[in-house]
Amino acid sequence: MPLNILEISRNILNLNTDLERGENNFKTILNNVEILKNKLRNKEIDEKNYNIVLNNYLKNNNLNSFISNYKKYKLETLNEIKILNNKLFNEIEIKTKEFQNQFTTKKSSKSSQKLPSDISKEDIARFLEFQKKKTRGEKKISADYSVYSSNNYARISNQFADKLAYYLINKYPEVFKPLFNSVRGADIKLISSTYLSILIFTTIISLPILTLIFFLITLSLSKAIILGFLGMISTAFIVYAYPLSVISSRRRKIKSDLVFATVHMAAISGSGVHPVKIFKLLLESGEYKYLESEFKKILNYINLFGYSLSTSLRSVAADSPSYELKELLNGMVATIETGGELKKYLQDKAEDALNQYKGDQKKRLDVLNTYSDIYTGILVAAPLLFLVTLAILDKISPSIGGISITTIASVGTFIGIPVINIVFILLINVTQPEI
Repeated sequence: MPLNILEISRNILNLNTDLERGENNFKTILNNVEILKNKLRNKEIDEKNYNIVLNNYLKNNNLNSFISNYKKYKLETLNEIKILNNKLFNEIEIKTKEFQNQFTTKKSSKSSQKLPSDISKEDIARFLEFQKKKTRGEKKISADYSVYSSNNYARISNQFADKLAYYLINKYPEVFKPLFNSVRGADIKLISSTYLSILIFTTIISLPILTLIFFLITLSLSKAIILGFLGMISTAFIVYAYPLSVISSRRRKIKSDLVFATVHMAAISGSGVHPVKIFKLLLESGEYKYLESEFKKILNYINLFGYSLSTSLRSVAADSPSYELKELLNGMVATIETGGELKKYLQDKAEDALNQYKGDQKKRLDVLNTYSDIYTGILVAAPLLFLVTLAILDKISPSIGGISITTIASVGTFIGIPVINIVFILLINVTQPEI
């Protein structure tokens, strides 16, 4: 009876792991032997100690025998992997044929059935409506488990800049590593190489477009070219920095949801459910919009890729932009792997999160009180004083520096005060976290 596909795949994976581990050990031992020989040549060690250490490295074998044994082990392991691969392909072929036979049988049995003659138009309409709903549901499920998405601009960028992007990635991998990390942290649904293609393509096409725009404005070709190059550099910088701005925004939004999600997790864990079920229930609740992508990753790693819970949590924590979420997930991993009580850990984290939330709210209110005092002084009292001063000056001199008092008052009232208000609102939104 052939092994099932899952068992064969697991055996192949284990053999590959053993082979990789053996290769690393083999290289390490050869490196240590070479270092030992250099010490003997430099008389840093005598021959007696050299032989003792060498026998310890080679397990009382000579070097040629050790290399020969390793090559034999490697060849046997590769042959075993080859045999298992053949078994795997045979098993897949058998399962495929079984599925095809079952499908053919079901299809023939359905085709042999007689359709009832009393089907009404209403029945057909209900059936078609049901099929439409079913199709929409299948599309929704497919979208929920999609990892990457594409768009026309990304496809065009890949067509023009894909080869250059891969060349740069292979040539300078360390240069683009921070960009790829920020793309993953921003949860942008694009492959890292595709985002680099977009960056290159956008930078290239921005030069002629911006040059043309500046030429139409300045009517000077030299100025337009210089400004076009400056604009191209600015475009590259903006596209490069965009994931970082998304990460900053996601970090604030995740923090705002994480407080209450932690309390929810602690409450669910109190009922004794499996930890995986905790994330599933939180995801199904739909109450934590900015944590949904992180919870989906955890469940996808477990359900689709077969990762363990600890590995899934550790992987999501590594790419998460939120320091608080990293700490929570890594703490859960440590609790699970050390046999601790997850319920107690989540309850403690929920209590800490609530205390931190209350402290942050108090700080925010204190800062807002300060801002309100500043607002009262600058945008309430100052405009009144400004208008009173202009009214007095109007009696003394109808203009200041060639500009009439009426014009100054109109500009200050209809432009100056609204602009200052907008700047003040933006300042509050930027400086205050979403908690």
